[in-house]
Amino acid sequence: MSLRRRALVLALAAAAVFLVGLVVVLRLTVLPAFEASERRGADDALAAVHRALMMSAEDLDARMVDWADWDDAAAFAADGGEEFEQSNLGVTSMRSVEWHLFAVWSPTHGFRALRYADPDFRAFAEVPAAWRARLRPEGALLRGTASHGPPAHGFVVVDGAVWLVASRAIRRSDQSPCATPTRMVVARRFSDRWVQRIRRLTRVDVTVSPRPLPAGTPRVRAVSEDALRGALALAAS
Repeated sequence: MSLRRRALVLALAAAAVFLVGLVVVLRLTVLPAFEASERRGADDALAAVHRALMMSAEDLDARMVDWADWDDAAAFAADGGEEFEQSNLGVTSMRSVEWHLFAVWSPTHGFRALRYADPDFRAFAEVPAAWRARLRPEGALLRGTASHGPPAHGFVVVDGAVWLVASRAIRRSDQSPCATPTRMVVARRFSDRWVQRIRRLTRVDVTVSPRPLPAGTPRVRAVSEDALRGALALAAS
């Protein structure tokens, strides 16, 4: 073999060794670093979505405080009354606060009020059996009523749909306990409009699903509200 050919072979071999070494280095250091950075970005995005979802539930809870801490509501809990129902529990009132479900319950009187509006707030409808099951006295939404238990809010899945829900003890306007321990529960369908709002706020193309997402869906995280056992799956594409 001539000297020139031998030099060429050695140069090609050195280049091959260099390329193999470069690939190994990329696989062991650079690519994992890129993947870790990508995972952190996705995790940060889902954390932002998670915060936005929790804020949605907290907002529902905050909006019902004026109703739950109200002398008129406490009087209605104790004695009932058509005037309160006619003035405050019509479908127009439910539309204004965006509550698809409204319930007032006590161990003494049962349901003082139970309203269920259709998705577009055109009229009231029969309360589905799945919601009645959620509103059992021993369930998370009504548990602790007799002891004026603490408020709870979060997500539930009812009949394959995601709902925001909040539950509070009814108190007088000065926040003293109601004479008859009574619970107020409100719920709102988590519609596509709310999903779009979350997407605009977080700039994440997020999917909110009440069912397990397909295997292999990237960046899946479960969101659970312990008090209500609501479970959602989030996926950022």
